[in-house]
Amino acid sequence: MSNSTNPPMQGTRGQLDSDGIRRIIIVVLQTIIVAGIIFLAAGRLAYVWGWVYLGISLFGLLLNLTVMRSNPEVINERGRGTKGQKDWDKTLTSLLLLVGIVAFPLAGLDVRFGWSSVPLWLHLLSIPFVLFSTWIIFLVMKHNTYLAQGVRIQEERGHQVATGGPYKYIRHPMYLAMSLSWATTPLLLGSWWMYIPSGLCIILFVVRTALEDQTLQAELPGYKAYAQQTRYRLLPGIW
Repeated sequence: MSNSTNPPMQGTRGQLDSDGIRRIIIVVLQTIIVAGIIFLAAGRLAYVWGWVYLGISLFGLLLNLTVMRSNPEVINERGRGTKGQKDWDKTLTSLLLLVGIVAFPLAGLDVRFGWSSVPLWLHLLSIPFVLFSTWIIFLVMKHNTYLAQGVRIQEERGHQVATGGPYKYIRHPMYLAMSLSWATTPLLLGSWWMYIPSGLCIILFVVRTALEDQTLQAELPGYKAYAQQTRYRLLPGIW
């Protein structure tokens, strides 16, 4: 869920629990599996941009692990199940998973068979954008204790509206980060064909942003006032 809040009790940092540990293990395994899929589909280990992508992924993983000290509850929350997740969000997350599964092997196959030709300057240009999306995700996790895997109102945890960090500028910075990553990763990996699934992922994130925003305005106390103050959902100055 892209909009959440500060801890219900100020000064209470909490501790990493079994859900959080499970979440860390899952993310580490996902990083390894995605890298393995890319290199396996590419048919070789001598794939420079695959290693660059893996390096950025590991950097993001290490960066987010620092949240264990400042905001471990967000890792715990993301390790919990999706109980209470909205039905429409279950559909969207399933579609995102399916499309995402296609994207990385497609990029690897593109490299193996040479379907695309991406100039060096576009490879290099994509790097700061992918890093920036990684940085936004870190900031969101740092400032958002209730960043759940699925859209739900966490009444049992005292769900409030987030206004700190990147939430000062847009209402759904996590989805901005994910969309930016999907928009630039194909260039980093050197695959024009990857834009087919990545473009679909961006569309799904836009739809999810709109539906989640409606849900929060209807069900989360204080969100309407926050939306009047922070006008833009996803892109500052646009929407």
